[in-house]
Amino acid sequence: MPPGGTGHIYIRPARGSRFRYRNDPAKTDGAWRDDAFTVGDMGHLDADGYLYITDRASDMVIRGGVNIYPAEVEAVLFRHPAVVDCAVVGVPDDRLGEELRALVEVRAPVDTDELTDFCRRHLADFKIPRYVEIVDVLPRDPSGKVVKRQLRRAGLPTEPGHRPPG
Repeated sequence: MPPGGTGHIYIRPARGSRFRYRNDPAKTDGAWRDDAFTVGDMGHLDADGYLYITDRASDMVIRGGVNIYPAEVEAVLFRHPAVVDCAVVGVPDDRLGEELRALVEVRAPVDTDELTDFCRRHLADFKIPRYVEIVDVLPRDPSGKVVKRQLRRAGLPTEPGHRPPG
C-alpha cells in the first residue's frame, strides 16, 4: 500500500517459523501470504514509515459500500467527558448493508443526542452512529476485552438515540 493507504498488516516470523490454528486448516491458510501472516489487524504506514494500527478487519463496518473503522468512532466518543467506555459495532441495515451502533458506559448524566452531536462535530457524517445507547456495562470476556460479537447480535432499538430499559 502507498503511505496512508489502509490494508492488512502482515508479519514475517523469525527464522521462517510457521504457526497453525488448532483444528482449523482453512483459517491457517487464510492467514498466510507467502512467508508472512496476518492476525486480522488493519493499518497504514505514514510517509516516514511508521505503522499505525487502525482496527481489526473483523470489526470493520461496510456502510453503503464505504469502509468504517469503529476504533475511529470509539476514539471520538472516549474524548467526551461523560464517557467511561464504549464499543461501536456494525448492525444489519436493509438499505445500506450495515449501520453503526455505539454502546456507551457513562460516568455522568448525558443523553444520546448530546453524544450524537459530539460525534457530528468530530466525524464525517457517514461515520456518525445511527444508534447510540447508554448501557450499564459492556459484555467482556475473562481477559477484560469487550465481546463485540454479543453486541452485534443483541436486539436493536426501534429508533436512533435509544436507551434500553434497566
